[in-house]
Amino acid sequence: MKLIKLTKTQLKEIYENRMTDDFPEAELKPLDAMYSMMDLDCYDPLAVLKDDVVVGYSLLTKVPNRQFLLLDYLSIYKEYRQGGYGSEVLAKLKEHYSGKIIFIESENPDFQDEEHKKIAQKRLCFYEKNGAVNTGVLTKIWTVPYINYALGDGQMQRSQVEDSLNAIYEIMIPNGATRQKMVEIPQKSFE
Repeated sequence: MKLIKLTKTQLKEIYENRMTDDFPEAELKPLDAMYSMMDLDCYDPLAVLKDDVVVGYSLLTKVPNRQFLLLDYLSIYKEYRQGGYGSEVLAKLKEHYSGKIIFIESENPDFQDEEHKKIAQKRLCFYEKNGAVNTGVLTKIWTVPYINYALGDGQMQRSQVEDSLNAIYEIMIPNGATRQKMVEIPQKSFE
């Protein structure tokens, strides 16, 4: 398995042809925001290749000169799912970003309807099975409540996790007033 950095043109193709099907509209950030972060070297859009065939993608937000990243999006193409590629990608990301902690947000099943609760629980099990550790930090981004996991070497205290996630969201949402309205780290409201 290989990870190859995407160009803006390649990212646009994946965004338009795959991401709009793989993620709910409410979870997709604008493509221009991804481009802006790429320009600042704060975004790593990666294609996932198996035997030189693109089987998915992984997009990560990073903070310059810091030892952590956020797994923003991860998807294996539908035609390659259930083949163990997701587990391989997490292992490859851990190797690729050796010495860093990769934060993973996963929808909190406690706030999902019955149909989506099982999917959310399945994701949590997937991350745990692949070595991600629950940080104990709950967040709410836009309207989505998340449980936050960490993948990688090293451990952080709860306050360090919160500070790291805040630093990531300062990159992702540079407008402080917007960020203050849309980001709760830690989660305060429980609707």
